Amino acid sequence: MKLIDHMIFLPKDIIYEKYIRLIEKPMSYQNVTRKKMLEEIVSFYNEGNHLQELCLSTEIALLKKIGTKKINKDRLTKKYFEEVMSLKEKLLLITDSNEKLSIPEDIIKNILNNLKHIDIHKLKENETLNILIKNIFFYYKILPEKDLIEIIKKYVKLEEEFIKHFLLNNRFIHFYIEKVKYKKKPFWIYRDDEIPLGDYIWLYYHSEVKEYKNIILEDLYSYAQNPLSKLNEEKFAQLINDLNQYNLPVNYVVNIILSNAVYASDDGEIDKMLNLYGANIPKEVKIDLKNRIIDMIFQMPSVLLKGYSINEYQEIKNKKAFEERFQKTMDNLENPDTVADYLELREQVDRINCDCIELFVMNEPKKFERYQEFCQKYNLIHSKISGNVMDNFILYHALEENEETPFENYVNHHLNILSKDYSIAWQVVENTNESVFQIKKLIPSQAIVELEELQTKKNYTIYDISLSSSDPEIIHSFIYTKLIKVNNITFACGCAFLFSKNEHPDLLKEIEEKKKKVKDISNNQTKTFLASYLINAEEIG
Repeated sequence: MKLIDHMIFLPKDIIYEKYIRLIEKPMSYQNVTRKKMLEEIVSFYNEGNHLQELCLSTEIALLKKIGTKKINKDRLTKKYFEEVMSLKEKLLLITDSNEKLSIPEDIIKNILNNLKHIDIHKLKENETLNILIKNIFFYYKILPEKDLIEIIKKYVKLEEEFIKHFLLNNRFIHFYIEKVKYKKKPFWIYRDDEIPLGDYIWLYYHSEVKEYKNIILEDLYSYAQNPLSKLNEEKFAQLINDLNQYNLPVNYVVNIILSNAVYASDDGEIDKMLNLYGANIPKEVKIDLKNRIIDMIFQMPSVLLKGYSINEYQEIKNKKAFEERFQKTMDNLENPDTVADYLELREQVDRINCDCIELFVMNEPKKFERYQEFCQKYNLIHSKISGNVMDNFILYHALEENEETPFENYVNHHLNILSKDYSIAWQVVENTNESVFQIKKLIPSQAIVELEELQTKKNYTIYDISLSSSDPEIIHSFIYTKLIKVNNITFACGCAFLFSKNEHPDLLKEIEEKKKKVKDISNNQTKTFLASYLINAEEIG
């Protein structure tokens, strides 16, 4: 598989994060498309030999081992986990639909040629400083430039100017860390697209970073290999002892540490706990305990403590942001009872959808595989976020013209539960309108959005908390979605694709043109759905 084909339908910010690490003079986010970024990355790997600038000797050895082969991911990651993760991060390895790891087809020729000219032993001799700096930042996360230079000089005898030049002109270093300015003061931070600069700065000023400057090299490397190392365990044990000394509830504090490991800058629970249980504790002790709790939060990555993947971590952050906006909207609603009914209906429909998917996967595996093939062919992105594109496609879209959708099949032939909740399923089938609409008005105080169907000019009033609270600039934009009406309440069901009016003056004609590229599917509505998704994906890119 080619790198461009593998990456092209990923969210733009994910591709941009790789792009700015690899390309020396990247374009701004607003002025570059996903396709352009990927073309530049492919050119980067096809021009010259950048492998020895970017990779450690162990990674080069693994690339040589793989060569032209496709190797099972599980077999490879058991022995070379760190190397595989690093090479995937640098887009030198990709995983195909069969869980096989390989070098992308559009760069493999030059990569294999470059590998022939790399002396692994010589590379190993010269990579000590790279590994040292990477491990320093895995440990500290953020350091002022002056402190960083002093720490490096403790481990290796190098002049300050040489270190500055090395930091600024080394591709390996640039891939893992970056230089930023805060209040005119230069900082170096560990690259992590999940953590905003503000959180890094907050970390520096709220944790006891300076305390660790005497860490010996062996402990530094040990921590880089295992953030929950003995070094960490000893500090954690000391904190627990002090909590016991002041009669603070240890289990509660540990839970705060685990919870806040996901939302690093949210320390409200710590203040609440200390005020609740530490009324008799001196103020300076409270401050010390709080700083040490925060310190432990930053030392214990949530990915290790809770087992979150990168996508799950991002979904949790998105969910938190949505819940805050949701609550703010709910607090200011003029008709909370009606909105509560709408939310209950959505929850019931979501539950029916889950039951339908589960039954479909179990009872019709061959047909489900056919849907999966089309999802792969048209690059529909699947995630655990409710209402995602793949689930919507499988639930409500038939592949053949006169075929029932999986949802209709479930309702008509398998759903025998006549409870109030499940009777809604029949109303969904009877009251569905999937089309392109223009957004005419947003009324956040009522969680209402007014729409006009583009083809028939028919007006609809729907409930949608998230959409109604959106930026007013989306008014007059187009949205492709499925509307259902249950108990006189209309709302969008599943995912929706938003289109800018300026970029799509004749969207219906554009969709008809795109439908010609949707092949092997005869159902017209499904072709329209996929065409709209492909146009939307291009607009995002």
